[in-house]
Amino acid sequence: MNYRYMRANKNFVLNKRKPEDTQAYIDSLTTIMKSFGDSYYAMLNLLGSHDTERLASVVINPDYEYDHAANVRDSKDYDIRKPNETERLKQKLMVALQFTQPGSVHIYNGDEAGMWGGDDPDERKPNVWSELKYEPETTHPYGKTRPVDEVKFDKKLFSFYQKMAKIRNENKVLTLGKINFKIIDSGRKILGYARELNGKKLFVIANNNAESSTITLKQNEFLESKSAYKDLVDGISVKLSNGVYKITLAPYQLIVLK
Repeated sequence: MNYRYMRANKNFVLNKRKPEDTQAYIDSLTTIMKSFGDSYYAMLNLLGSHDTERLASVVINPDYEYDHAANVRDSKDYDIRKPNETERLKQKLMVALQFTQPGSVHIYNGDEAGMWGGDDPDERKPNVWSELKYEPETTHPYGKTRPVDEVKFDKKLFSFYQKMAKIRNENKVLTLGKINFKIIDSGRKILGYARELNGKKLFVIANNNAESSTITLKQNEFLESKSAYKDLVDGISVKLSNGVYKITLAPYQLIVLK
């Protein structure tokens, strides 16, 4: 189970006090991949497990050391609430990175349904199912004020996990292909990487930024020189015009161009 993978992604996407830039993220992943060689393709790349805080709660509490006192029992200020909309975007970005990079994708059951919870025991709350109704979470173990959080199966988040799994399953290059990183905009933390297998390529661009970002790429600068690429995630077309591709990315959006 590749916990180092989660730490690298947390440091890049989430950390506020000690954030890592795009180059540091690339260096971290490259170091991990080199340490395992070809075996890395079989490593269980995880973003959560039954022994750690859930991914959604890592997003809410970004500056706790992963798997170290990240719960309300050991840290009374640990935030036990449900993720907000922006935090869900960050979760989706991390999941999209996971599904488009080398390694075996590992999902801790319930993350795809929208569950949250700190390290032992809250990451082991009963699973949430779409056909059942649940009482909201209303109380804090120490009697502190907290929001009333609706507990239900998150259909939109689940559909996103399904979509990313479908893209990965239908494109063998995402499972077995080599990866080549490209810093597209260091200041705005926009990362690119190409996946290549048997002459076939997919191009991934991630906007790790709370703001929308527009980038301009010359042909053969990162993308090649096709007249148009299709984003497999949202279905939009990226067209070559006067030798450049102009791409607008929403906050924390990742696109997969084919």
